[in-house]
Amino acid sequence: MNQKAVSLYIRLHCPWVLGPYSIADIGVRHQYAGAELASGSLDEGKSFFLEVAQHVYAPLFAVLDRVIAAQPTLQITFSVSGPFLQQALRWDQSIIDKIRAYVASGHAIITAEADAHSLAFFYDRAEFVMQVAKHEQHIAQYFNAQPRVFQVAELAYDDQLAAWADAAGYSIILADQYQRVDPRFLHRPARTQAVRLLMRDRQASQQLMARISGSASGVSGMEFAAQYANSFNPQQQVSGLFIDAISLQETDSQPNWRFLAEFLAAWPSYGRYITPLDAAEQFTPREEVRTAKTSTWLASGDLRSLIGNDLQKEFLHQLYDIKASVQDSGDTQLQEDWRLLQSVDIVKAMDNAAYNSAPSHEVFLRAMNSLQDIVLRSQHDTTQETELSGRYNVT
Repeated sequence: MNQKAVSLYIRLHCPWVLGPYSIADIGVRHQYAGAELASGSLDEGKSFFLEVAQHVYAPLFAVLDRVIAAQPTLQITFSVSGPFLQQALRWDQSIIDKIRAYVASGHAIITAEADAHSLAFFYDRAEFVMQVAKHEQHIAQYFNAQPRVFQVAELAYDDQLAAWADAAGYSIILADQYQRVDPRFLHRPARTQAVRLLMRDRQASQQLMARISGSASGVSGMEFAAQYANSFNPQQQVSGLFIDAISLQETDSQPNWRFLAEFLAAWPSYGRYITPLDAAEQFTPREEVRTAKTSTWLASGDLRSLIGNDLQKEFLHQLYDIKASVQDSGDTQLQEDWRLLQSVDIVKAMDNAAYNSAPSHEVFLRAMNSLQDIVLRSQHDTTQETELSGRYNVT
């Protein structure tokens, strides 16, 4: 197996957008994100999802359709996040139909992950296991697939997570490139038996994303395929090319879909497409990888932008501290609303980079007020004071 192999990964995600939620809303209304306004107009979340669907996902799927028609060997690994799935089911089910068709035709597989797109593994292991099971149920229900590839939100990864995935029976786990480990080889996580590790080829993935986003130019998709193929050495096994589709919504220019189509169509002239499952079956791991800390594919390379500042720490402490009362309530809608607030996108919006700006504090206050409402609902008494009240309320 010395032919150059590419494992193409595409993240399908859309964050929940927390709507305005002040002290006046606590105990009165219980919709924190994705709600229709009383006027009948679209809220921030629905508007954003439909905009992303039109601007990113519809043209992306059109590219994949054209490439598959010309190159039937194309294989895709989709990450379908819980928030993305829920919003697509609510607002544009044609997206679900399209993904299901890729899976049914054998051109795509879907990863397993925590349904709430959360950091629960690092805070509450039982909650994490439940979320993974729920996501697998959804993948089976909507796509008739059973995931064997595992990942966590933002490609968070460490030895403990790999050990859990190994014990859970997954074949391979995905992560970002770690320190100086060569990402173009399959690896074995430390202290595991059967699970394998495939890393994002960071440099190649960033170069690809820069050209798709329009922030870099100068070569065509066909020329990029040739350059990329020439960057392999004879021993390297597989390169994980990871596309974060939602990030294309954040660029100033229109995505260069022609470049992507040219590159994907040209690659079979130089190598082949495989899934992470194929890699686990076909390649012998090169080395054992041990991690000194949790890594992610975020700019910081770790969890700092998710759990690093006081706003994030306070919110996450309060969020998981109320689990028992939420679970004891027996209210399934309440439990789902609580899990919605676990999405990493909410704490990411409280990042240090915007620590002193109004938006980060506003997200924090909306989230804390939402938590207070959840506590009140769990007690079946919307007039009772709780330990969350007062300090962080915003009018």
